[in-house]
Amino acid sequence: SSDLLQSVNLFARQLHIHNNSENIVNELFIQTKGFHINHNTSEKSLNFSMSMNNTTEDILGMVQIPRQELRKLWPNASQAISIAFPTLGAILREAHLQNVSLPRQVNGLVLSVVLPERLQEIILTFEKINKTRNARAQCVGWHSKKRRWDEKACQMMLDIRNEVKCRCNYTSVVMSFSILMSSKSMTDKVLDYITCIGLSVSI
Repeated sequence: SSDLLQSVNLFARQLHIHNNSENIVNELFIQTKGFHINHNTSEKSLNFSMSMNNTTEDILGMVQIPRQELRKLWPNASQAISIAFPTLGAILREAHLQNVSLPRQVNGLVLSVVLPERLQEIILTFEKINKTRNARAQCVGWHSKKRRWDEKACQMMLDIRNEVKCRCNYTSVVMSFSILMSSKSMTDKVLDYITCIGLSVSI
């Protein structure tokens, strides 16, 4: 699965956008979008909406390139390409995450980006597949050499019931991003302890 993801990302590096159309490929299992960018471009975003196997509604995802990053493109114009995978997250399971006591699973689209080397920071918004109110989300990037999710690649900006916003560092080895969620809520354990202590004190 890691080889598949890496191959698609490498293939996307070879794509050249010849018109102003945002949609490059729009299929059931993969969406590819892109646009031309230069140092005068205002903040750009690519929006994805794809159906998941275990949901009836489409799941949304968005890739944003901040204005301050686009200023780095002077004097050259270039292009930005992003790819959304609705099903690959189930295969790219969490492995070897540090400081994680509970198993985690991908809880949104997997979004890959292909950007000029000068651009290093992007903002990604993920709609949660499982919208459990008390489940913690974590922004991660897929490290192609270590073949695992890297929690150091992203920082959490926003985590509400429906969506998560992440600020991520784009590199040649970390080009794909998503969010992980504990398969069992960590908050429930704390509440259980409080309940047990409260009952003990009452007795």
